[in-house]
Parts: sequence; C-alpha cells; structure tokens
Amino acid sequence: MPPGVFNDSYALWKASSTFEDVDGDATDEKILRLRDSDDFCRFIVLKRIGLEWRAAGHADVLFSHEPEARVVSNDRGRWLAINHIETGWGTATFQENETWYALTDAGLTESFSFPMEAH
Repeated sequence: MPPGVFNDSYALWKASSTFEDVDGDATDEKILRLRDSDDFCRFIVLKRIGLEWRAAGHADVLFSHEPEARVVSNDRGRWLAINHIETGWGTATFQENETWYALTDAGLTESFSFPMEAH
C-alpha cells in the first residue's frame, strides 16, 4: 500500500479503527488499521481539521500475529505503540518487537523499539 490514493482494495482483508489522543492535544485522533492478505498492515492516524479528517501520519508493519496499537504516555510525552512487528525469523528463531512512534508535524516518527517476544 504505497502512500497516496488508495484505489485498489482487492487485497484489503480487514479494516478497523479506534479513537485515542495520540498527540496530547486533548482531542482524540482516529487510528485506522488496514490489513492486506499478505501479512502487511498500515496504521494511519487521522486528525480532525474543522469538519474534515486528514492523514497526520502512518506506519507500515509486517507481522505474523495480529498487530495492535495503543497510546502510551508519561510526563515526557505520548506515543503510538504498535506490537507484534516481525523483525527476525528463520529456522528455530523468531522475534517480534513493539515499536513506539511519536506524532509530529512530519507524521509518525519512530522513537524506539524493543523485543516483545523472541525464541
């Protein structure tokens, strides 16, 4: 799913959305999750500007388990945390990470990532 207009939906397998305040401005953004049939998922953060919803950023992930997003925060900031991101696999090895993204004027930017499950 390249950035831009999304015309072809033949590979779209699942879509879901939720509302959370990703950027800490006390207004919920819409977090849209689009999954295709090839273990690829795009999370899009939509921000309300007047009466319209505009894309504020997106993150693309490969996965083997269904990825989930949630907002985490502390006194230093807020992040969109996405789990079940495949980072390594092979014979008798496997690793999934959780990656945290900050929503900035430039979109979603990766802040850090850490192993969630490995063997």
